[in-house]
Amino acid sequence: MIARARRLLSLVAERTGDYDAAIAFAQSGLDLARSAGLAARTQAHLYSQLAAGYFRRSEYTAAEAACRAGLRRLPEQPPSRERLTLLQRLATLDGRRGRYLQAVAILEQLVGQARELGDPELTAANLHNLGVYCYHLGRHEQARRCYEESLQLKEQIGDAAGRLRTLGDLGNLHLARGDTVAAHAAFTTAVTWSERLNMPEPLAVAAVNLGQLAYESADYPAAHTQFQRALKIYSELQDRDAQADCLYKLGDVALAQADVAAALNYGERSLALAEQIDSRIFSACARRVIGEALTLAGQLDAAAQALADARQLQDAIGDPFDTALILTAQARLAIARRDRVAAQQFIAAALTIAADQQVAYLIAALERLREQVVALPDPD
Repeated sequence: MIARARRLLSLVAERTGDYDAAIAFAQSGLDLARSAGLAARTQAHLYSQLAAGYFRRSEYTAAEAACRAGLRRLPEQPPSRERLTLLQRLATLDGRRGRYLQAVAILEQLVGQARELGDPELTAANLHNLGVYCYHLGRHEQARRCYEESLQLKEQIGDAAGRLRTLGDLGNLHLARGDTVAAHAAFTTAVTWSERLNMPEPLAVAAVNLGQLAYESADYPAAHTQFQRALKIYSELQDRDAQADCLYKLGDVALAQADVAAALNYGERSLALAEQIDSRIFSACARRVIGEALTLAGQLDAAAQALADARQLQDAIGDPFDTALILTAQARLAIARRDRVAAQQFIAAALTIAADQQVAYLIAALERLREQVVALPDPD
């Protein structure tokens, strides 16, 4: 009973943003469970909760080790809730590390197995995570179906925290499709409920989402405010992954305002955090911001290297939206170099992706770049 109480305390601490306490409660519960020789399933529950605490702290190696330790205590057959939960955490780690296709393949299997167990909570969690990585791969219709079913299941079982996360990601999908009204409604609802439930992490997520909405609407002061709000929360939570995300987004805002020094600063800070946690995703994003800042500063060779590095990382990840952003940055660099042919090629490639993904603000930006290309001298 004491070990179970420690797991529940760890869960509460995780949900309310006290990740140090979440890890400590889970570890002490594990120590008690092992010394008392408690059942393998009890220990697996505790390892899963320990992994959740490490995951929130962006300590992915420790999170993976906890998951695998839990799996070693469980038989492979028949599938159990405890085993599927640990496998779900490993799939989410794959996603955080930029291995989207691998994460999707595993999560599709886990959704089916959770359905067979008749476990709506686990089914909802796997559907949500599957939706996240389908979204990043540009599979928006599949992501929508996953989010909507997950949301329905979470409403049925009364999972308020899970509902907040899915509502926010569904709002991101609305935003990607250009429905800013539906996106704003989802994000503001998430803010309201996060504040009522005293849940800082979902509140920070909602602030990031509102910042992105403001950025895509060209309201750069509002975007800066929201990203800074999220960064403050994530800094208090010691979530380095999310801090890296906020910092490169602040770099994008600075670029839009032609503040080269600020953009470079945010990009370099994001890159430093991304490299600390071995995040290919945010390393690519940060290098793109740095490359764009260097382009504006006239340091074109250094910009080309930064953007080439970003493109190499992103090619291995496969996020079409971020790929289009890098191509757009390379088009701006080509314009700065007065290379009409290269600029046209980058713009065409980026437009193909942006049109397929229905990213209205990026399409508009690319059309403006086309006008700049027209003014370039003809190639020899």
